[in-house]
Amino acid sequence: MRNFYYWLIILICRTYFSYGQVTDYHTSVEIKNNKVETTYEIKIKINDRKESEKYSEVEIFHSDQNELKIHEVYLLDGYGEKIRKLKKKDFSERSAKFSNTFFMDYMVTSFDIKHNTYPYFIYYKYSITEESALDYASWDPYLYYKLPTSNATLKITLPAEEKVRILNDHNIPVKRSSDKDEITYLWQVNNFKLLEKEAYGESPTNLAPEIIVLPENFDYIKPGSYESWKSIGNWQYNVIKDRNDLPETDKQIVQEICQKSSSQREIISKLYNYLQNNTRYINISIDKGGLDPYPASYVSKNKYGDCKALTIYMKSLLEEAGIDSYYTLVNAGEEIQRINRDFPSLQFNHVILAVPVQSDTLWLENTTNILPFGYIGSFTQNRYGFLINQDQSKFVRIPKLSNEDIKVISTYDFQLNENGEGKATFNKIAKGIEYEELADLNSVSDKNLTEEYIDDFIRLKNYVVNNWNIKKNNEDNHSLILSADLSIKKASRKIGPYIILDVPHYRFKKLNIPSERKTGLKFDIPIYNIDQYIYKITNIDYSKIQLPNDKVLSSKFGEYKQNFRIEGDKLIVQKSLKIYSGEYDKKSYQAFYEFTDKIQEIQNQSIIKLQ
Repeated sequence: MRNFYYWLIILICRTYFSYGQVTDYHTSVEIKNNKVETTYEIKIKINDRKESEKYSEVEIFHSDQNELKIHEVYLLDGYGEKIRKLKKKDFSERSAKFSNTFFMDYMVTSFDIKHNTYPYFIYYKYSITEESALDYASWDPYLYYKLPTSNATLKITLPAEEKVRILNDHNIPVKRSSDKDEITYLWQVNNFKLLEKEAYGESPTNLAPEIIVLPENFDYIKPGSYESWKSIGNWQYNVIKDRNDLPETDKQIVQEICQKSSSQREIISKLYNYLQNNTRYINISIDKGGLDPYPASYVSKNKYGDCKALTIYMKSLLEEAGIDSYYTLVNAGEEIQRINRDFPSLQFNHVILAVPVQSDTLWLENTTNILPFGYIGSFTQNRYGFLINQDQSKFVRIPKLSNEDIKVISTYDFQLNENGEGKATFNKIAKGIEYEELADLNSVSDKNLTEEYIDDFIRLKNYVVNNWNIKKNNEDNHSLILSADLSIKKASRKIGPYIILDVPHYRFKKLNIPSERKTGLKFDIPIYNIDQYIYKITNIDYSKIQLPNDKVLSSKFGEYKQNFRIEGDKLIVQKSLKIYSGEYDKKSYQAFYEFTDKIQEIQNQSIIKLQ
């Protein structure tokens, strides 16, 4: 019996500890003599070959303007004994150039350290020293998304007279100690693991604890302060105010456009088209972390720029035309990131331009050559932007995409024999995200590459695309039309004496059962699809077709509709699905789960029988 319990304990322990983990993740920040030195001390446990392949190669990102010092890297066996120590020759360094990045002063120092006996540990320690910094620490208690962290700490040591601003959004306990010269803060989190990403849920990184430590005052490009949003706005205003050095040739072009235009809106539209036709977006991340924008003259000369430079150039063109516009900071991306307005700081990653026109505001995205004038896309819609105006900077709400803005209408016109074989024409009027994706595809010169993605927009089974075409919609410049000719291999199946027509279903992401749900629901962009399927089938008696019932299902989350009818020698099926944008707490998940489950049940029961 004693042996039984012994092996049971071993089995439980092996099961519990059979995954890799970051056993130690320590971050220490020291501010001294106007320098910020951040030291990282990390120890990772590797349990098998799969983890070894994924985590044994370590990459350290750093600016070449900062000093990187690697203190030591070594390998430990499963008992904690050192078995190998890396030397200088074992490290490699390269430029950290990413897609669409033309200039970048970031480097990657990397090393690869493996062992063929499991488990083993990787230990490394390094420091990065900055001459000046906009923040002292932006810390989360995890190193990898998939690995739990046993022990994570953040330690900040700064001069006693230094004033800092601290965000501790999960109220992690802090140990504070001080003497006449220094103050030290210490936070510790044990046994932390990020939640798994759940369908229609918020990103787990947004839900994780975070500690941010900022200097109250800083000197970064220009002197600034985090004391208030007003002080941040004034700092950003001072950074960009002298960048409007538009060359004389550009000024002449602006004046010519003004003379040939009959309204302010027409001038703005033509200048925006000029920007699109004569510049291109390239990420430039050099000097002060890429925060120091290039002036209008740089873009005029080189015909490219990042979001800051292109926005300044467009702003300068409008200024020459006598039109006011405002540099607006935004946290861009399809997932809307909340701005903590109680903690003044730089919580933004993108810049657009706000142009007041009478009682309206035009929002100009200056990095695109393919989206139309005044288009508010999924990247920036429905969130707060921070509009920069001397002493009057403020938060402004960027409009959200409505159901009509993102409505996608698809029509499938089938001509089939009684075996479900034949052909079909497909026509999609795409708006919203699908419009943006099609616009991107349409701009790709390699049509073979484009064709690989066309299937994503058709959403049928058992077919072949013979040819396809993307064209502008003359009735709406915020949409595109995708057309295709298809060969249909099988659109029906036989069950007993009946032929069952396979009408495509709306599909949802895989949902976990309500009792297992850990997070709420978040729909940043609404969904509105209308699909019409027109079937003309040979050798079928339309009078004997058994049609399902029409249905309408509504809830606070959205609406599902289906309609079946026969018009002459055609069977027509029309479906629509709406999902409204919004956020819901975990208590609402049960109702959403039941709503989607009911839609699937209705679709499964709506069988079209052909004799």
